[in-house]
Amino acid sequence: MTLAFSRRLPLYCLLASLVLGAILLPWPKGARVWLSGETGLIEIATVVFALWGAWTAALIVRERKRLPHPALVVWYGLFVVGLFFLAGEEASWGQSWFRWETPEGFAALNRQGETNLHNLHSFTEQVPKGLLVLAALAGGVVWPIYAARNKRGPYMGTGWFSWIWPSSLLWPAGALSVIFRILERGLVATDAEDLIRAQYIGVRESIELYGVLFVLANLWDVRRRMLSETPAAP
Repeated sequence: MTLAFSRRLPLYCLLASLVLGAILLPWPKGARVWLSGETGLIEIATVVFALWGAWTAALIVRERKRLPHPALVVWYGLFVVGLFFLAGEEASWGQSWFRWETPEGFAALNRQGETNLHNLHSFTEQVPKGLLVLAALAGGVVWPIYAARNKRGPYMGTGWFSWIWPSSLLWPAGALSVIFRILERGLVATDAEDLIRAQYIGVRESIELYGVLFVLANLWDVRRRMLSETPAAP
């Protein structure tokens, strides 16, 4: 994928969700189902993009001879596992679509009675999401601003570390993830989340959607660089 498409995709997703939200505004129940439900478009998009990211990371690992350092194989291998696990958790490992019953013992531990791990405790939900937002803040907001102010190139340095740190040109998805996190915290702080419940859940789920898009855009860019450079010596 080109850098231009990687930058535009999160903006396309934002526009689509805003248009859908405006259309469904007179029908709160429809907004809850189609925009923010377990099988809503934001949730499904997050799963699809996470699986796409896992596949892209797997291709990077497969073509590892093109990477400038062996440690990067382990790094991107972690993305394969992490993004696949994230997709499974988002879909409750298929329960959101196939509607099986959660085992009784597991349902008693899960805050939403679902077959997933991230709802076992607020810690297992908030910590991964917090780390994702911090990554988006560092790589998608702070670094692009620094690079622009200091007239740096899009990559941090020229060594193999530049393959870990995202391009400053990929800022839209990272910035949107941070913006939605701030908006979500604002709704909670003002006790407004119950007044516009469907919209609040849509905002909360969008944090993960744009965080995953930021990771996916970075993986696309890594593979693009791999295919455009001479393979490393075996």
